Parts: sequence; C-alpha cells; structure tokens
Amino acid sequence: MRRQGARRLTLGTGLLALVSAAGAAGASADEVPPAAVAPVQVNSHREDTRAKLEHILREVDGPRVTVTKKTSVSLTDQQPAVVDDDLRTLFIRTPGVLVSGQPGLTDIRLGYRGLGTPQVLQDGLPLMDDRIGAARLDLMPPAQDLAQVQLVRGGADLIYGPGPGAAINLLTRRPRPRAPFSLTSVQVGGSDGLFSSYNAMEGTDGAWEFRASAAGATREGVQANSWAGLADGDVYVGWRPAAGQLWFVDLQERDRMAGEPGGLSPAAAGMDRSTASTPDDHDWARRSVATFGTDLDLPQAWRLEGRLQFGWLDLRSRRADGTGTAGLAEEAFHTIGLDVRARHSFGRGNALTFGLTAEEDRSPLRQWSGAGPASDPGDRGAAVLDLTQQRRSEHLALFTETVFRLPNQIHLVPSVRLEETRISVRATDPAGPVPGAVTGTAAATKQVPLLGLGIGNDFGRANETYLSVTQGYRPLQFLDITPTHGGLPSGTLADPERSLAFEAGVHGTPLRGFFYDASLFWIEVRDRREVVVSPTNPLDLVDLDTGRSRHRGFEGEVSYDWLAAGPGGQHLVGFANVSLLDATLVRSALPGLAGRTPADAPHVLLKTGLTWRQAEAFSASLTFQHIGSRHGPDSWPLTTTAPVPLPAVDLVDVSAEHRLTPHVRLLGGVRNLADRRYVLSAEPSGVRPEQGRTVYLGLAFRL
Repeated sequence: MRRQGARRLTLGTGLLALVSAAGAAGASADEVPPAAVAPVQVNSHREDTRAKLEHILREVDGPRVTVTKKTSVSLTDQQPAVVDDDLRTLFIRTPGVLVSGQPGLTDIRLGYRGLGTPQVLQDGLPLMDDRIGAARLDLMPPAQDLAQVQLVRGGADLIYGPGPGAAINLLTRRPRPRAPFSLTSVQVGGSDGLFSSYNAMEGTDGAWEFRASAAGATREGVQANSWAGLADGDVYVGWRPAAGQLWFVDLQERDRMAGEPGGLSPAAAGMDRSTASTPDDHDWARRSVATFGTDLDLPQAWRLEGRLQFGWLDLRSRRADGTGTAGLAEEAFHTIGLDVRARHSFGRGNALTFGLTAEEDRSPLRQWSGAGPASDPGDRGAAVLDLTQQRRSEHLALFTETVFRLPNQIHLVPSVRLEETRISVRATDPAGPVPGAVTGTAAATKQVPLLGLGIGNDFGRANETYLSVTQGYRPLQFLDITPTHGGLPSGTLADPERSLAFEAGVHGTPLRGFFYDASLFWIEVRDRREVVVSPTNPLDLVDLDTGRSRHRGFEGEVSYDWLAAGPGGQHLVGFANVSLLDATLVRSALPGLAGRTPADAPHVLLKTGLTWRQAEAFSASLTFQHIGSRHGPDSWPLTTTAPVPLPAVDLVDVSAEHRLTPHVRLLGGVRNLADRRYVLSAEPSGVRPEQGRTVYLGLAFRL
C-alpha cells in the first residue's frame, strides 16, 4: 500500500511532463545556450576571472566576503545530469565532503573532517530542520534544480553561522537573462525499481522571469523495507524593474516517504544484505517554504540583499518496539526567518559588509505508544499519547566583515559575529507517570561573540595565498536542556560546543585550463556533542558530550582541461581532490572514547575523474572515489561490544549523455561499476549496506 502511494506520487510528474510536452510542441523551439559563468565583476585590484570563478567564489560575493577563505565551486552543467538525488555524484568534485550513506531519501548523511553534519543551505538560507533547536538534515532539493555546489571553510561560521566546520551552499537554477520560454523533461528508469521524473519550464518576458519545476522518484533499496519515494515542486517568479534590481518570490514543496530497514551486524551485511532488522519502521517528511526576497544595487556603491522566509516542516515516524506494537512520533518545525545583508564598496577594492539574521521556530513534538505495526500518526488506532513537548527557539545574529586592500597585493579581512540564542521546552506526560519521563519547563539563553581574521596576497600570475583564523560554536539544542524519556537529568545545561579553526593555503589559475588549491588545517573542538538513539527506547534521542577533539590535515584540489585552448568548444577535464585527515578524541569523561578516531573521519578521502564534454552535444564522465576506513558514532563503545572500524572502499561510477536530435538527449550510467559490497554508515543497531552495481537509462526532452 505504501509503495503504491509512492509510485502514484511520481506518476503524476510523468503525466505532467507528457501533457506539457504536447502543449509546447507548437511553441518556439529556439535553443538557448547553456548558462555561462556569471560575468566578470571588478570589485578589487584584480579581476575575478572567468577561469577562476569556475572553481572558487568571488572575492566579494555580493554582501559576502570570501577572499582569505578556502572555497570550492562545482558547476553542475560541467558533468552529466545527476538523477535520483545521487549525492555521491553531486559532491564528487567537492573536496572533503563525505556522503556517509544514503539508504533512504529521508536519511541524508553528510560529513566533513569528522565534525559531524556541516551547515547546509540553499541560496544562502538554511536547509536544516531547525538550525538552532534540532540541526538535522532530512530533506534536500532535487539535484537537477541546482546550478552550483559551493563549499566555504575558514569563516563559514561568520558568513552563515552558527556551527563549527564548513558550510555547503546549494545554488538553485534561475532563468537566464532574456531567455525565451523553454520546457525540459527528463525521464529515467533503472535497477532496483528506479523511476525518476524531472520537468521544468522557464523563461523571461520583459522585466519578468519565471521558473517552475516538478520532480518525482521511487526506488527500492538493498534491504527489505528500504524503498523510498519523493515528490518535489518549485515555483519562482522574479521582477527586474531596472538594472541592478530584483524582487522575487519562491515557493517550494517537498514530500518524502521511506521504509526504515534498520542496521545489520557486519556478518549479516556481508552475507544477506536484503535482510531488514526493522521491517515495520517507516518515515514521512513534508516541507513547504515560501521565500520573498530582493537584491538591490543602490547609489554610492551600496548593495542590499534581503530575504524573508516562512517554513513548515512535518516529520513523522513509526518504530516497532519488539512486542508486536509500535511507537509513533510526530515532530513539526514552523519557522519565520529574516536575512538582511549590505555591502559598501570604497577606495580601490575595499568593501564593508554587515547584516543580521533573525529566526523564530516553534517545534511541537508528540509521541504515542501501543500502536499497531501498520499504524501511522495520521491513523493511530489504539495508540496512547504519552508525551508532548512544546518547543521554541529564537535566534538573532549581527555580523560584519571588511576587506582592506593593502600595498603589495595584500588583503586583510577582520570579522565579528554576535549570537544570541534562546530555547525553551515545556514537556507534559498526558498518560500519567512514565518511567524516566521528564516533565515541566526548561529554558536557556546564550550570548556568544565570534571573531575571525583573514589575510592573503596575490602573487605571480593569478595565484593567491590565504590564511584564516575563525571561532565557531554549536548552539544549545532542545536535547541539551530536556531529553524526552531518558538521557541527561532534567535541568542539565551543557556548555555549547566551541571550536577554533586555522586554515592556510594557496590557490590559483596560473595556466589556461589549470586550477590548483592546497591547504593545511587545524581545528580544535571543545564539548563535542552527539545525538544518538536511546538504547532503551527507539523513539527517544539522547544527547551526549563526547569530549574534546582535534582535527588536522591537508586538503588539496587540482583540475586541468587539456582542450581549453583548442577549437570546437570541447573540454577534456581531469580532476582530483584529496583530504588527508588526522582526527582524534583527545579527552572525554566517557569511558573508552579518549584516543579514538571520531565518527565519519576517514584518514583518506580521494575523489578523481575525467570528463569529456561539448556544450549542447555530449558529456561523459568516469569517476573514482576512495573512502578510507572510519569509525561509527562516537557512542559505539557505550552501546555495542565491538566498535570495529568500517572498512575502506573504492567506488567507480560512469555516466554519459548524448544529443540525439536538437530536442532529445539520451542519458545513462552505471553506479558502483565494480559491484563492491560495502557499508558507509553505522549506528548502534548495526551497519547499513549500500547498493551494488546499478544501471540507469533515460531520455531528456527540450522544447
């Protein structure tokens, strides 16, 4: 029944594609050239060249300062289309980002340098459930809606904040200037019951621009009860009344449903991967977002960007309790957020930026026990409501960064960010006393100043050094002050996780078609936090302080286009990026943790590949990824008897697309070409086997 519902979700998008194609058959079929890199903008003593902007961000990106910070940019048009939200392919050219498992479309696990889930944003606004009270990542936009993947380290906390480590910003596709209306439809089928449908229409009419997309997918996983389905919609309308002025509204809807198969023992995962330890568990997720924004170039070299966002996220889950019944949970996040930033350019390449972000989130949580194994929160049957929590978070941040251009091509960037966070939880136990239940009201307020300093200089031909020293922190979350049915005693208030990061490196484009970036980093984290599932109740989460950790290493990236100087517009690009990481839990009050490697911190993460492409003609890519051995959650010594490191794995993927006619492209690929049996994620219940060799094939239409 659930699978049929998921298939109906994607069938609708497929029918939409056919109807739209029929309606547009008589429309203009003029081809629009692929989106180019944004035009060169001279905002300093040296240009942000086109070659440079294919790999890193502008030195002053609107009201955001990125000079002296380590940044990476991956342009999705420079590789074959990513289908079925394949995050491993989406992040293949993004150094250091670990996709540590993707068993279901509602279970997104990203890691960076062993620091946990990095900040993930879309168009500069957070994608996390509630980046203050519950900073989890449950939903991602369709990969084909994205134009760029941006990664910012060393100062990311001061640009986007809060949280230690890096920030991943996913840049959404927008209509090209003066482009006529066009329709794109991509229909793909493949192994493990994969069906993926993506459809988009966009164009401009005078001062108006419009883009709408609809996506859907269903697929089976490796294990039983690991099927998943999604449906997505996005409508964008922009108005440009004059040069340098944009007013827009963006409406998004995302719907996911998936089985939760549970973890397996390492032996079971190697022998019979189709087994499910939790055959009745299920997850549902739905998110609606409305964003209103403006970008304005003002007199006297001022620029203003403002965003007002309203978000509604509902998460529901069913977890079997081993007695023939199940527990149900329903969690909601209703968010209002404001992001306003300004930049003033002065002198020769100097820039002052400042801004504020303000958010309020109301996040009610309810749990039921005694439900039937097929029940869900919308059909609870005989389930008993045994816990409610009214949760609320408020966040205000003021920040400023200034770029000073000094003699000898030196640039200096001081940064300041002031954070205030308030969280509160009011818990009740409607069914009467439940053993271990925490009831009553808890609240906390924290003010945290963050400082940063960056320095760098240009030398030679298009080379630049950079050095940044940055403070960061993870704000208090709901579980820090009040657990659900267990964990920390009521009223316990842990110190927020704090970090200090050093990063020094050099990057440049000294030769045509050649880019390099190499850096050393050292990050100290105090009061490292981890959220784990309670060993006594699968519905409950427990917050642990796992101690102090140190993360140091090398991160490098290189890319070369052998055909950059040749005629015909073809490109043959070889790329490689590597992260060499030495991460250690240097101190912990919990037994068995000191001296251990943190979770998801492989000593080596290597990604490399070769792409041959010609715009509007063909694209083919062969990629290789080596993921070194890594540990499961920090809490494993507390909840399992044998915290064996997960073994290293080598993965090869092939993808290609070819233009058959002016309006039709053939695309396909093979993931895990060598059919490796491997695991990338682990939890106290066991490891999660990943897919073996899978094949997909599809057609893309453009009118």
